[in-house]
Parts: sequence; C-alpha cells; structure tokens
Amino acid sequence: MICFSTASRPNSHIMTFCLVTFIFTLFLAIPIKANSFLTLTEAIKMAQNHSFAVQASGYGFKAAELDYKSVNAERYPTLSLNASGFYINKLQSIDALPVQMEIGSHENYQADLNLSFPIYTGGKLSGLIGAAKAATEAGSYEYETQKIAIAFQSRRAWLNLSMRQRLVNSTQASLDRIRIIKENVINLYQNGLADSVDILETELAYENGHEQLLQMENELRNASTALAILIGIYSKKVIELPPNIPTPDSSILDYQDLLVDTDSISRPELKKILSQIKSAQQLVKIKNAAYLPRLTGFGRYSIGKPNRDMFDAEWNDYLSVGLALNWEFNFGGKTNNNVASAKQRLLSARTNYLAVEEKLMLEAETSLENILSAYKLYESSKRKQDITGNKFRLAKEKQQAGGLTVNRLLEIESEYSAAEQVYFVSQLKYYINESYFLYAIGSDKIYGGF
Repeated sequence: MICFSTASRPNSHIMTFCLVTFIFTLFLAIPIKANSFLTLTEAIKMAQNHSFAVQASGYGFKAAELDYKSVNAERYPTLSLNASGFYINKLQSIDALPVQMEIGSHENYQADLNLSFPIYTGGKLSGLIGAAKAATEAGSYEYETQKIAIAFQSRRAWLNLSMRQRLVNSTQASLDRIRIIKENVINLYQNGLADSVDILETELAYENGHEQLLQMENELRNASTALAILIGIYSKKVIELPPNIPTPDSSILDYQDLLVDTDSISRPELKKILSQIKSAQQLVKIKNAAYLPRLTGFGRYSIGKPNRDMFDAEWNDYLSVGLALNWEFNFGGKTNNNVASAKQRLLSARTNYLAVEEKLMLEAETSLENILSAYKLYESSKRKQDITGNKFRLAKEKQQAGGLTVNRLLEIESEYSAAEQVYFVSQLKYYINESYFLYAIGSDKIYGGF
C-alpha cells in the first residue's frame, strides 16, 4: 500500500496507519501452512461422503420412507372427480301416436364426485402398512450397512498406507546406515585396514537396500492410490499421514476378558434381516386377508344434463351413499398356496438370520483371537527390535575397532533392519485386526480413530 499526503510534511497519524496496514497486508499474504496430515477419522468421513454405495443406499432409504407414507395414506378417504361433455347428432325417439319424443339430449354434460374409504379389509391394509414400515427400517439398516462397510474399508486402507509409509522410512534408515558403513570401509581401505572385498560387500548391500527401497516405495504409492480412490482424492502425490500412532499398550485390556455372544453383535446386516422377517410376517397377514371379505364405504354426488332424466334434457343432480362388499373365492386353492408360500418366505428369512448371526459370531471370535495374538507378536517384535538395535550398535563399535568383519556387520544390520520392519508391521497389524473385530461386532468405534 502506497500513501500520499498533499501537505509538505506527512501527517504522523496517516503514516502510522499506512505502516500498520502495510504490515497487516504482508501478514495476510504469507500462506499459513496447515496440517497436511490426513488423520484416520478424517479419512473415514471423506470416504463415506464420497462413496456412491452410501449415497445410493441413502436414496433408497428415502424412497422407502416415501413409499411408507404413500401406503399409510390408503387409510384415508379418496376423493375423485370424473367429468365429460359431448354432442350426439342423432337421438333415439319414440313414435307412438299420440306420443312422439326423443330419448336423451344432443348436448351431454356429466360430472361425478366420488368419495370412497376402506371400512374393513380383513387385515390386508394394516399388513401393507406394516410391510412398508419394515421396508423403511430395512432401508435405514442397509444405509448403515454401507456406511460401516466403507468405514472398515477406509480404515484398513489408511492403516495399510501407514504401514507402507513406516516400511519405507525403515528401509531408508537402513540404507543410510549401510551408506555410513560403506563410507567407513572406504576410509579404512584408504588407510590399509580393509580390502577391496569389503568395499564390494558394502556396495552390494547398498544396492540390495536400494532395490528394496524402490519396491517399498512402489507399494507405498499403490497403497496411497487405493486410499485416494476411497476418499475421492484423485492425485498422483502420496497421501501424507501422521508420523506417529499410539502404541497398543492399554486397549488390549478391554479385549482380554471379553466374551463374544449374540448380544454383543449389533451389525446392521442383522437388524436389516430382522426387518425383513417383520416384512415376511406382514406378508403372511396380507395373504390371509384374502380369506375374508372387503367392505368399502362410498358417497357420490352427480350432476349433469340429462343425467338420470333421459326424457327431459335439463340439468339435474343427486346424492347417493352406500356400502360395497367384495368377497372372492378361488376353487383352485390360490389363497391356500399364497399363504403357504408366504410362510415359507418367513421361515427362509428366519433361517437366513441364524446363518448370518453364526457367520458374524465366527468372524468376531476369530478376529478377537487375532487381536490377542497380534499384541503378543507386537511385544515380541518390540523386544527383538531393542535387542538387534543394541547388537548393531555394539557391532558397529567393534567393527570400527577392528574386531569384526564388514560382512558380519552387514549381516547384523540386516537383522536390525528386518526386526525394525517386523516391529512396524506388527504394530499396524494389531490395529488392522482390531478393525476386523470392530467391524464384525458392528461397534461405533470403527468410525473413530485409535
């Protein structure tokens, strides 16, 4: 911002204001670096917002709600209007002396206002409403099914990317250690304390580590692409995740004494099948209603020309009210077969519920055992990482003192690198197995972080 003053000497207040404004403008122009790390909770929310399956099930749920409102409206009276107007050029006539007249009218106008309402349907209407309500519940649980499935997929993809990221970092750290060993060997060779074979050993180890790093980076990019597709980010850049995750040291206590039973499983798939069972029960009710008569009340107001008076072409109207009884009988056993079919569908839905419940029970128990096993492997790999890390540190000092060959030092570094990678993998596999368990029992924790 540039300020001018018409006076020969600038006003001090104006100059102060311009200076403050200029500094403030510069401050706003400096971009503030936001936290670019994608957290687990953010990834789950983004995946759900992007998922076409979640969106489609949401639309289906809304359609089921509207269908329920439509069927429920059948309880209320229905008003209809039928109107017509037409011209007839030739009319029938009566020609019998001394009477001679035409029947009807050349100009015809007719309007009928009808009001009908159900009085008794044998349970068919209440069955239709109950089935529509059950379909609405099933639609809501289908929506929840898609949401939890996407949450599980995105959670697993995020954890897999985090694991790949740590493997790349570990491989890069291993490569840096080999590079330092290589530089030390070159210095020893220049001082006559190492031979060319040692240099070749370090160069070969470095190339092997670089080849492993290239493979790890490729797997990292693939894992990033898989997560990017789930959350709707189409970019070739690798998604940055938080560098640190909590260690699984306290949450394991929640699982050690946990007993998996039918009450602990609240997957929306089971709730959806329960709604389907309700719908099947209502279908039996609907089919049974065919045994009973249907009674409908109606009222009609009719106005027209000539309307009911065919011999006097004048406007006239009338009002009528009444009851309509409809009762159908099929001699081929149609109703019996329909009822039997509906009962079989009910048995099928109940059996399907037991099958899915058993499957989820098995998945929950298996994943729970995997959690406990993964935690034990994590503790073991952590101890091995500490041991191999101390072993490498001592071996490095011993090699620098001339008491250890370069080949042996490289072997120890390889052990340390492998133990470090196993540690990172075991840490992430614990959370992956936990995600399987949370998904199996339908826990709301699957939507959150660690």
